[in-house]
Amino acid sequence: WGFVPWTDDEIEHLGKALKTVAEPKLVILVYKDGEPAGFGLTLPDLYQAVIKVRNGRLFPLGALKLLWYSRKINQLRVLAMGVKMSCRGIGLEAIIVYETYKNAIEELGTTNTECSWVLEDNTPMRNSMNGLGGVIYKTYRMYEKVLDGE
Repeated sequence: WGFVPWTDDEIEHLGKALKTVAEPKLVILVYKDGEPAGFGLTLPDLYQAVIKVRNGRLFPLGALKLLWYSRKINQLRVLAMGVKMSCRGIGLEAIIVYETYKNAIEELGTTNTECSWVLEDNTPMRNSMNGLGGVIYKTYRMYEKVLDGE
């Protein structure tokens, strides 16, 4: 639960959509024996700029406000991170986190990052966050109930 592999079309669509907001040095790819083994995708936290645009209206001045406040973003958001099952536990996770952290400081001058939607039972990710001084401040839960006739 919690993971569904992306299709090639979904990856292509996401890549095109994120191209305008992604900072290339915060898109981390790791390889093992020449094969892709994991990735990290971290973005500037655009919500810091979006919240300044009243009622989500881009016109007449909203788009200008969005551009202005986009320059003042000082927080990052880890959108996705993953390592192939066969490559877990050999340090690739640490490489992704380290490179993201290093590049965040060098490129954006920030160390403030939010990792959202981490499952409660994702112990490796939670341990990584705790080891870096992260604080779990919110927990989302999903419940399941079988309905009659289903």
